[in-house]
Amino acid sequence: MDTIRTGDRDKAMAHAARLADEGRTAMIQPYLDMVEAEGETSLIYFGGRFSHAVRRNPMLAGGVDPLDPESSRAVELRTPEPDRFALAERVLGELPETLYARVDPVRLADGAPVLIEAELTEPYLFLRHAPGAAANLARALAEAVRAATKGQV
Repeated sequence: MDTIRTGDRDKAMAHAARLADEGRTAMIQPYLDMVEAEGETSLIYFGGRFSHAVRRNPMLAGGVDPLDPESSRAVELRTPEPDRFALAERVLGELPETLYARVDPVRLADGAPVLIEAELTEPYLFLRHAPGAAANLARALAEAVRAATKGQV
């Protein structure tokens, strides 16, 4: 929402200022070209356990309309490469326990995986793309409720 891609510092600062004037928080990050080449890989976790991974089209790539779900939200179920999986596990090991998390690594030009996002309040978890994903979330939610109500009547 309200995402732009620009190399113009003044335009970026004006956009961030507009969001701030509206009482919103802006996130500014460098754009990595390799996201356009390989898309974005998201590893989804429920209750600290890996559930599934997807590859999605880059939202701000040339020729992709971010408002058109058919062009910007194409999603494919993926098996993450071992080094991306290891990175996601390390990232989650440094964060507080959450009901769900989405970890998005990308490869740098030298091939090394790096974190571009760790979403702990992600509203879209790609449940319909992975068989069993909804059940994984339900199981994690039930475990969290049991833990929170343990010892209560």
